[in-house]
Amino acid sequence: MIDYETPRRHFRWPSLIIGILFILGGIGTLMHPGSAVKGIVWIIALLMLISGIVTLGVFFDIRRASGRTHWSSLVTGILDIILAIMVFSNMQGSFIFLGYLFAFWFLFDNITALQLSGLTLHSGFNTFMAVLGLIAGVVMLFTPVLGTLVAVYLLAFYLFLFGILLLARAF
Repeated sequence: MIDYETPRRHFRWPSLIIGILFILGGIGTLMHPGSAVKGIVWIIALLMLISGIVTLGVFFDIRRASGRTHWSSLVTGILDIILAIMVFSNMQGSFIFLGYLFAFWFLFDNITALQLSGLTLHSGFNTFMAVLGLIAGVVMLFTPVLGTLVAVYLLAFYLFLFGILLLARAF
């Protein structure tokens, strides 16, 4: 059995090293946002593909479990997969349209979240978050540069935050 109250007696070098790397990655993201955007485009395409596959699975699970068909989840899953294929096939062009891709992804997923929020345990909270996501998607749709900047700064923030957390765990 593990005793969680026992103080640690050793320094965690892997946490220190990875924490420093994450912080350096955050600095690099802020210093070279163009390279960061290229990486973000690839990651978003991969996440869109995974999200589309999972959403298609949700469509079939809900249809089987409830007997009802929520077409928005089917359409969202298919659109996510199509957008992912478009991004993977033209990474340079996708760099330009990252803001639009981010906005449409927000819109597609939050429309589905809004429709499915009544089926969840905390429907009021889920509805509220879906509406906030829709508002963010619309704002990014009309200012695509904002969508690109949001993606870069979210990545930098995450890298800094996780790096600091890992540094704290090292000691």
